[in-house]
Amino acid sequence: KPYLAEPYFYRGLAKFYLEDYAGAEADCSLALQRRPYTVQYYTLRGLCRVNLEMYKSAIEDYKASLQQNPMERNNWHNMVLCHMELDQFDEADSALDSMMTLWPRESSQCTMKAQVSLAKKDTIQAEEWVDSALVLDNYDGNAWSMKSSFLIKRENYSEAENALDRAIVQKPRVPILYVNRALTRFQQNNIKGAMSDYDQ
Repeated sequence: KPYLAEPYFYRGLAKFYLEDYAGAEADCSLALQRRPYTVQYYTLRGLCRVNLEMYKSAIEDYKASLQQNPMERNNWHNMVLCHMELDQFDEADSALDSMMTLWPRESSQCTMKAQVSLAKKDTIQAEEWVDSALVLDNYDGNAWSMKSSFLIKRENYSEAENALDRAIVQKPRVPILYVNRALTRFQQNNIKGAMSDYDQ
């Protein structure tokens, strides 16, 4: 039954998990030839194309999926990341504005806005977005991590350490957080604490 779309999609899914992204992308294309209005087919092909660094093509897939279902939050998120990979910061900003309209209480969108602002070299706006993220969710580990970076640049090591403490509680398996906290502790002459973080 070569006219069926599902076998191509599921074979593509299997290839994706086997990290055969080129094969998976081709199977998704064959599935879409047979059924061009299925969101999950575009979603999977978009993921394959991201892994193949075909960011422009991935954006087209995400746009196609979002035309059919604008509430696919992960597709919005991935499309923003693709725009950032291509240095299309205005487009990334615009997509984030749309996300914030759909999900106004999500702190992660503010941290992504901060990343876009940093890419534009607007550190003041970036820090304002991080602060907005923490207002929405005081337990956002990514926001606390970004906040610590601003504090380290201002040589405010004590507050940076406190921010990293908060980040580590939420993301205890991220090594760079311990490295950064060790640096803040070293700057405060807390050598034992710094060594503990490096051991961790």
